[in-house]
Amino acid sequence: MERYQLKSRQLYWDNWQERMGSNNSVSMAFKGQLKELFLQTQNFEDSDFDTFQLSEIFNYLKESHKYYLNVALPKIENTLDQLCRKFKDEYLSLGILKIFLEKYKTELKQHIDLEEKVLFLFVDKLLKGTYSKQNKDFVFNHFLHTHNDNIILHLVDLKDDLMTLDPELKGNLVFQILFDQLDNFQFDLMIHGLIEDNVFMQKVLNYTHINFEQETMDKD
Repeated sequence: MERYQLKSRQLYWDNWQERMGSNNSVSMAFKGQLKELFLQTQNFEDSDFDTFQLSEIFNYLKESHKYYLNVALPKIENTLDQLCRKFKDEYLSLGILKIFLEKYKTELKQHIDLEEKVLFLFVDKLLKGTYSKQNKDFVFNHFLHTHNDNIILHLVDLKDDLMTLDPELKGNLVFQILFDQLDNFQFDLMIHGLIEDNVFMQKVLNYTHINFEQETMDKD
């Protein structure tokens, strides 16, 4: 199982490189560090990303949001639709899973929309030098009180619910594509969360501190 997961991660990484291949907003060095995180997640250290600029981390997070909503989730939905058409009479749990997936998609979109309208908008202005210091505390408090791992846990629940309702699906190769898509999407979200919580937010804090010191020096 461990070797299968590593092979699956490698394949997912190859696909990740393809989706980011034409994007010049992240460097080869960043992609290399991200690859290590994808394949050896247990060795994660936030200091591994110290050399990368806030703007580059920001670009990665924004591109990930687009990928989740425009590519990853539609692929899962398409796979589930095909399975429903072929096996809806044999496995009634597929219809329930389809409802759950629609609910999850709505939750994820709301989560991303809120994050982009508050945190990402603040960082965008911060990088342009037009942010409001008065908004800083509000933005950080908002992030701390609204950001959690429930959006990832709910994705795990989708697969667990399917297995509970139809245990015979476990090991069914026909459904393995769907299971792999759910596992990989959950994994990608976890990586996204690690970087956002432990790297991105610290860089935002550092950046606001540097800007404050610079503004103080300019006044003096």
